[in-house]
Amino acid sequence: MLFKKSDVAEARRFFEDLVASVSAGMASGKPLEELKRTILLEKYGGWAYYARLREDNIEAAYNNLKIQVLDQWEDQGEVKQRPIWFNRPKGTKRSNDASKFYVIE
Repeated sequence: MLFKKSDVAEARRFFEDLVASVSAGMASGKPLEELKRTILLEKYGGWAYYARLREDNIEAAYNNLKIQVLDQWEDQGEVKQRPIWFNRPKGTKRSNDASKFYVIE
C-alpha cells in the first residue's frame, strides 16, 4: 500500500506533537511514568494501534530527547549516571543542557 502525501504530513504532525509534549513535560521535571499517564494526544486516538503504542511512543521520544553520561567529580567519590537533555525549552534553569556540554578526552 502506498501512502498519500497527506498521510505522511499527518504522521509528521503526530511526531512533532509527541516530541513537543514530551519535551515540555521533561522541562517541567516530570518523570517518564507521569508522562506516560498524562500525555494523551487525543486527536490521534482513532489511529490503528494508537492505544497499544501510545506509551511506547512516549518512552521512545523521552529516550531520544536525553542522553545519559557518566561522570565523577573529585568530591563525589563515585561515578554517577545523569541525564543531559536536548531541546530544552528556553527559560528552564537546568545546567545539563546537551547543547552546551563538552567532552574532554
